Amino acid sequence: MILQYKGKSFVSKVIRFFSKMRFWTDASCCYSHSSWSFCRLSNGMLVGDTSEWESWQPNGVRHNRFIGDGHTPGTRVDLFELVSPIPTKKISGGIIFLQGQIGKKYDWGGILGVFLRRNEHSAGRWFCSEFVDAFLKVCDVHLFNFVESYQVVPGLIPSSPIVRYVGYIITGEKLEEGFIVHDPQGESK
Repeated sequence: MILQYKGKSFVSKVIRFFSKMRFWTDASCCYSHSSWSFCRLSNGMLVGDTSEWESWQPNGVRHNRFIGDGHTPGTRVDLFELVSPIPTKKISGGIIFLQGQIGKKYDWGGILGVFLRRNEHSAGRWFCSEFVDAFLKVCDVHLFNFVESYQVVPGLIPSSPIVRYVGYIITGEKLEEGFIVHDPQGESK
């Protein structure tokens, strides 16, 4: 599941501002951060493996014990699932990719390059949505045709034809059995 954060920090506001300036749509400025989780939606709850894979500034790629770990409590996180699940035979390669990226630095130059319309991606570094897109490509899932991972900003992901909105969670609302999903019918707010 792709997790789309509506961050509250200064850096989050800057990312949303530049996303809108780059793509000129209100939708592109909704999100400031993207991550991945192998969780699933069941009876209005996010359950299963609710750990989170992300590239988060300033430290880079990490695997959190649970979604929202280290993020501001009360942050809204919109949930997008793939229309078709990752092919089972591709998941193990994807996990190997994710594990191999832990500790790699945040790609500040890459995110700046998106807004300057240049490829400034640094090998061995990732910004959040670039990392999610690269992981999905390893799994043979392509959010967009003819778009490189370094060109994908958080606000672009929901416009992919292969994802659908399924609700949202609020960081800090984790229960023992999982996260409560608000708006689980998928009526976008």
